Amino acid sequence: FKNSRKFSFLNWNICSLPSKWSAFNEFISCLNEKKYSFDIIALQELWQLHEPNTYKLPGYQTLIFRTRANKVQGGGVGLFVREGLKFKVLDNLSIFTDRIIETKFIEVETSPGNTIIIAVIYRPNTHPSLTPNAQLEQFLMSFENILMELDRSKKTCYLLTDSNFDLLKVDIHARSKEFLDTLYDYKFLQIITKVTRSVNGSV
Repeated sequence: FKNSRKFSFLNWNICSLPSKWSAFNEFISCLNEKKYSFDIIALQELWQLHEPNTYKLPGYQTLIFRTRANKVQGGGVGLFVREGLKFKVLDNLSIFTDRIIETKFIEVETSPGNTIIIAVIYRPNTHPSLTPNAQLEQFLMSFENILMELDRSKKTCYLLTDSNFDLLKVDIHARSKEFLDTLYDYKFLQIITKVTRSVNGSV
């Protein structure tokens, strides 16, 4: 990536930023030493950040984030934007329903007069009282409402997600297919084509 001029993203389920902070900071610092930095870093599952000002990443602006209310464990999303990039938070799109759909949207100026929309999105699947099917129903309804708003904006948009859908099984899992079809309906393309999580040989 070192000599690339393309706008770049890193999307990472960090699974507790406080516990992973040292290793994460070291990884980004190593990239900086190699004269490379991602323009946007999207993180899911921040968990609770009791001292947000602690998380200052060299080369990046202040973390934009939201975590769950009432110190509920898990979840949360955040974005680091590279220093020098102008951006604004899009509160109208940043839907955050604990344990259903957790998002943060920003609009970034990539060049004078040209902006794109970037979102970090997390779909938990651990709601304490809703059935898995009810969780999916609520997520997909909220997600499609967001896509409708994005469609009206007519702007280029990137959705950086941990959606907890197995997109390798769309032929046998109806909800995964519904999620992917919804993206296609609104002209989004799935650009990740490799397995992003493997545990003991199982994906």
